[in-house]
Amino acid sequence: MRFDRPVLSRRRHSADVVRRYDGFSRDALDRGGGDDRGGSGAEGLRGRSQPLADLASEWGLAAVESRPRRLLNVLVALVALVLTMPLSIIIAIAIKLTSRGPALYLQERVGLDRRSTRPLPHDERRLRDLGGRPFLMYKFRTMRVDAEALSGAVWAAEEDPRVSPIGRFLRHYRLDELPQFLNVLEGDMNVVGPRPERAVFFAELRARIPNYTIRQRTRPGITGYAQVNLEYDSSIGDVVEKLKYDLEYVSLQSVATDLRIMAKTVPVMLFREKLLRRPSEARPSAAPLRANQAAIVHVTSVPVQLRVFLTGQASFIVGQGFSLHAISSHGPELDRFARQEGVPVHAVDITQQVSPLRDVVALLKLWWTVRIIRPHVVHAHSPKGGLLGMIAAVLAGVPVRVYHIRGLPHTAASGFRRLVLMVSERVSCALAHRVLAVSRSMRDIAVGEGLCAAHKIKVLLRGSGNGVDASGRFRPQGEAVRGAVRAELGIPSDAFVVGFVGRVVRDKGVVELAAAWERLRDEIPTVHLVVVGSEEPKDPVPGEVLAALESDPRVHMTGEVLSADRIYAAMDVVVLPSHREGMPNVALEAAAMELPIVATDVPGCVDAVQDGFTGTLVPVGDIGALRDALRRYVEDPQLRSSHGAAARRRVLEDFRQEAIWSAIALEYRTLLEERAVRRAGTVRAFPRRRRTWRGGLQPSWRSAPLPCTPSWFGARLDGASRSSSRAWPAAAPSASPAALPRAGPPRGTH
Repeated sequence: MRFDRPVLSRRRHSADVVRRYDGFSRDALDRGGGDDRGGSGAEGLRGRSQPLADLASEWGLAAVESRPRRLLNVLVALVALVLTMPLSIIIAIAIKLTSRGPALYLQERVGLDRRSTRPLPHDERRLRDLGGRPFLMYKFRTMRVDAEALSGAVWAAEEDPRVSPIGRFLRHYRLDELPQFLNVLEGDMNVVGPRPERAVFFAELRARIPNYTIRQRTRPGITGYAQVNLEYDSSIGDVVEKLKYDLEYVSLQSVATDLRIMAKTVPVMLFREKLLRRPSEARPSAAPLRANQAAIVHVTSVPVQLRVFLTGQASFIVGQGFSLHAISSHGPELDRFARQEGVPVHAVDITQQVSPLRDVVALLKLWWTVRIIRPHVVHAHSPKGGLLGMIAAVLAGVPVRVYHIRGLPHTAASGFRRLVLMVSERVSCALAHRVLAVSRSMRDIAVGEGLCAAHKIKVLLRGSGNGVDASGRFRPQGEAVRGAVRAELGIPSDAFVVGFVGRVVRDKGVVELAAAWERLRDEIPTVHLVVVGSEEPKDPVPGEVLAALESDPRVHMTGEVLSADRIYAAMDVVVLPSHREGMPNVALEAAAMELPIVATDVPGCVDAVQDGFTGTLVPVGDIGALRDALRRYVEDPQLRSSHGAAARRRVLEDFRQEAIWSAIALEYRTLLEERAVRRAGTVRAFPRRRRTWRGGLQPSWRSAPLPCTPSWFGARLDGASRSSSRAWPAAAPSASPAALPRAGPPRGTH
């Protein structure tokens, strides 16, 4: 066994421990460790060395740890050691095979401060809080043997090069801490408690952070309130954040508290989800659920879909009296959406490809997250997000389930992949209470191919999932903006510009567009092509096609753009040669910008473009027809102007965002009313009817059991119980046909 630094004997006199840590504090202060309250470091430390009796009174510290709580931790440690013994052996072998050095690692940590909290006037030393008792903590080795030979003790980084590959896996699932159950049996630790800190860090933290040593008044733990909410420490800022949880735990420690934290530890280890976030420390965007709100959860497979599907809509729905959450994969788009819309988000990685193992893990994470949120409605989008979202909602007992068909990828697939996609759609539709289609053509295909029952699926208004901001972002720009954008792209002011906006993949018809462009550019020397979008490895365009486009001086490839409204101003016509669509937002955005559209006559496009009135539809894959349609707009400015004006009028009449958002809010209220949902602290399942002793019928309500709410710590801190009863939002006068019924059984029953 190796040691990261010399350790103290467990039996060394407490005076030596005091002198040693007092020396550490002075060293830290000499290095500039100041006090957060404005004074010098030495003055701050002396100011915090107040009598323990005062600290005990202030934080509610117990003088002696309760025996039942200690007994619980010892029993759990014994059982855990027995159950994890095979896994520990496997881990030890894996460490030995993948790196040199021992498998087990001992590290000195600062433990329990055992001094009495009673005032002792004759012993000034015992009135000062100077640290805790050092002990050796067991761990599986996750770093190289010489990890600190040159750098010394430093904070661990997210991608720390000192961590071995097997160590990275162990740290991710917290398996490196399994040997610490031995520390529990030795009496140095508990299963639940604040994490013990290294001595060299403890001295600095105690000198810089007020009340830091309060956490030493209970045994350190393997897991704890801070551990199930936050990751490993990487800076003093992380320690300060964890201290808030530790101090709260110190004031609440009990058998019941320990049991709750133990129950949450396994899901945190497996799913990496932080489940006990304090309401007072919630994310800035997570507004608390008011009593008159119904909770709605949107599920997508990738976070960019949240921006496309719900921008503006999320904040509108919240303004209508609902509470809204979003679940999607990790990524900067997820955080950007949370900041933009002001709604809480939850990261659950959902792959778009078929991966049975990852899909099962994602489903378990999704189910657990939904159970914690306890929504009234789950609204899922896209094939993979819809399938997993609907299954998780069923398992969690969510009263209302909505699946949104925004495209049917099986229409462009074949063979086994087509079969899998069709089965996925059938399952999602079968599990949903309402299926929304973004266009009438999508609904016709879903009903015609037996994917969904006709009575269950509907199209709101004229279609579209989020509408178009035709009076704001997407409105015709002046010549000044048009000229400025063209100058940025290097396009002459008198050129004719054909624009493509979308993913640069085969499915969007980029190969056909490149072929039609080769003919058009030779015939009309003043035409330019602008391609807005990024490549994707899932459906790549042939390399020679991309190379030809990138080498053409009259082709301008911008890459991915968050908002294409300015670039539309530089275009004269928009082309969309897609192989399949649901309800193309690009076509509606271009129409709002008063631009004609050339698109293929596939489902979705036929709903967004009226052939011969707002644009031109061509057969999918017909390169000649695509070239001819573009050439006609180049040669006929009057046709281009009339189609563009008609397109904008249609968008203003049929696809305004506010109208579509109001229709969605009304649909939520209608579904909630139809399902006769009631909420009184638990998720209510659907009413079943049973016979009474009189032979009549009456409803019987089943309540699905739920895990502990995230506010159970906060409720105890506030000293008041928080009611979890939630009534439904009152319907807006213009949005709901009738007021929602009050809580209780439906009228007319006995």
